[in-house]
Amino acid sequence: MNKKMLLGIIISLVIVSCLFTGYSLAASNKSKDQKLSLEKLQLQQERTEAINAIQNLMGRFVFYRLANMRNRCTELFANGDPDLKIQGPRIIEGPDAAIKAFGDPKTPTSPIAGEMHYHTLVSPVIEVAGDGKTARAVWMSPGAVAQVRNGVASAKWVWGEEAADFKKMDNGEWKMWHQVTVGVFTSSYDKPWTEPSDMGDGQPGGKPGTQPSDGQGKAEKPNTDNIGYSTIGVLELAIDPPTPYETWDDSMSCVK
Repeated sequence: MNKKMLLGIIISLVIVSCLFTGYSLAASNKSKDQKLSLEKLQLQQERTEAINAIQNLMGRFVFYRLANMRNRCTELFANGDPDLKIQGPRIIEGPDAAIKAFGDPKTPTSPIAGEMHYHTLVSPVIEVAGDGKTARAVWMSPGAVAQVRNGVASAKWVWGEEAADFKKMDNGEWKMWHQVTVGVFTSSYDKPWTEPSDMGDGQPGGKPGTQPSDGQGKAEKPNTDNIGYSTIGVLELAIDPPTPYETWDDSMSCVK
């Protein structure tokens, strides 16, 4: 074999080797791209499913309240999380915040005769984080409340907004992490909400955010976020509807 033939064979082997290496790299990159695409599709599906799970969770929340099953509401929260926060007439924080606010689900409760808390959820805006670990949402909430105190029944309109931040737990379930109820107006059913009121609805004579405690839980902070309708005031955006986001930041919390 002369030198020219040997050189040709070597060159051919080098070319084949380069082609094989290039094919292997292309195949490896294609495999990685396919894996990334599959993971992206799976995450997108999980984020879509999260919206339905969150809707169902909040639906249970309002059904339980209507049926005077407040302690069942506790099951819907991220119990044990040190950053758990609930804001209503007061702000409650800590791993047992839901138990303080709604009662222990293990303890039977006695429904109160004549008690009705009808809080609906409409106009949802739900955003699930790009990483699929958290979510933020807000609803408008037209509602009605009936109570019997000392044998006297009262009925009133209670309209407001509900906001919540959600966390995907280790077992894959979505739970409420931070929850806020903001009042827009409260009025007796037989009077227009444009009339002055002493029902704590923000009207002249009312005191928004200082409603008395219902006796369940310790008032750690006052809630001063109620909008409160007033004929001499201008309504402002109390809860900013969430926008798309990639990952959680503490500044996003609906409880400030």
